[in-house]
Amino acid sequence: GQLTNNGQGAAGIAYDVKLMPLKVCYSYWDVQFLAGELGLSGWASTSQTGCPSSDTARAIRYAADSGAKVINLSLGGPVPSSVQREALVYAVQKGAFVAIAAGNEYDEGNPTSYPAAYAKEIEGVVAVGAVDRNLKRAYYSNTGAYVEIAAPGGDLEMGSSGGILQQTLNNY
Repeated sequence: GQLTNNGQGAAGIAYDVKLMPLKVCYSYWDVQFLAGELGLSGWASTSQTGCPSSDTARAIRYAADSGAKVINLSLGGPVPSSVQREALVYAVQKGAFVAIAAGNEYDEGNPTSYPAAYAKEIEGVVAVGAVDRNLKRAYYSNTGAYVEIAAPGGDLEMGSSGGILQQTLNNY
């Protein structure tokens, strides 16, 4: 879905695709700025950031109800959520295909990542791992029975050179 023929970055291959970006995760700074707007100080900590499963589920349902044909979830965590699972089933029943990142914590014990782990149970949902330029598992990419496919991902570790970087351009 990247813009094409504009002299910036890489060319996309999905011409005339329409994107529906939905933000469900909030960072430490999102919480800090909101707390500041509400007149609160010293309120937020890093433990108060993340992706609430109810917000993720709400976004999945919203995307499905708004006609999304493909839903990409580049998020996850170690805690199962029935509300997320139900939202995935709902989206598939509405005709959407859902791709979910398998997780980036291989070097942290390779925990099972949710909602990606639901892919093995729900037809129309796929968990996607990452491979490097040699088509080997990217050093960070989670593995497990729920990972069904892999795609090129970044492979540049801190302090190394010559790797693949993910490219994101912000065109506001």
